Amino acid sequence: MSNVFRLFAFAGLALLVGVSFNAPAHAGTADWKTFKHPGGIQFNYPGDWVLKEDEAGIYVVPQPITLTPQGIPEEFLLFQSVAAEGITNPADPRVAQFFEQIWSANFPGMKRTGTPQSFQTKLGAATVLAFDGKPGAGPAQRHVVFLTIHKDQGIYMIHLAPQNSNRNLIGTARQVFASLAATPPSIDSDLLRSWSRSSTEGSVGLGASVFSNSTVTWTFQPDGTVLYSSQTRIDGNTTGLGVNAHSEGGPNVSTGRYSAAKGELFITWNGGNTERYQYKVFLDHEGTPSLKLVPFGEKKAQYYQ
Repeated sequence: MSNVFRLFAFAGLALLVGVSFNAPAHAGTADWKTFKHPGGIQFNYPGDWVLKEDEAGIYVVPQPITLTPQGIPEEFLLFQSVAAEGITNPADPRVAQFFEQIWSANFPGMKRTGTPQSFQTKLGAATVLAFDGKPGAGPAQRHVVFLTIHKDQGIYMIHLAPQNSNRNLIGTARQVFASLAATPPSIDSDLLRSWSRSSTEGSVGLGASVFSNSTVTWTFQPDGTVLYSSQTRIDGNTTGLGVNAHSEGGPNVSTGRYSAAKGELFITWNGGNTERYQYKVFLDHEGTPSLKLVPFGEKKAQYYQ
């Protein structure tokens, strides 16, 4: 697991500021719901709990919601993932070392307590780590990390709660994580082809010119495989000397697995890194099939044909 922890990088739980949690009118005993992620996993959670998702992760908040003075729920579950980078066993000592580094950097007042505990989910073996202490201003907290490894991904859930919480929801949190299961990837037949786009850049000076042409191609296959290739061609000309130069690199090809449904595309690259897009397949004004991709959490679109 990489020491660069891009998803879970926050101080004082500030990542939840600005996330709107609308509690239902009353807390009941509704049946548990199932959340299905486009990456091919699912989990169950109490039906009257609030689930929110953004680019930082998936939050599951118990009812009734109690807020801190900063407007953050004082207790919640947070799901995230990180590339496993060759680690296949959750009990590998490097897993505990990885999370200890993260908590040391982000919550210097909290320390890991006890020894890692084994755990079982529908995805397979898992490990459980606990951290106790004061993350900063405010009351002491307990953060419990549940982690399993699935298809080169470390999938983990953090249960964050005050140490003096009288809710005693750790058992429910364990049930939520234990319900993690794999789901078949969704294949959108409209995507099943190659999609390309090209761009050209150039510069012209006294007696010389240089042009660069880059082509990017996505190929979505029926078995859930995705290929991404990029190739660049550079041409140069020196008029006065009559010299023409040509250079062509690549193509550079990346391979992974994808799941696509209802306008959401989720990709797990070989090696464990993931990407997520909103997508739309449509016909342009000339009737040419086109693909619009927008990286998750962003607004700028990329177009392919």
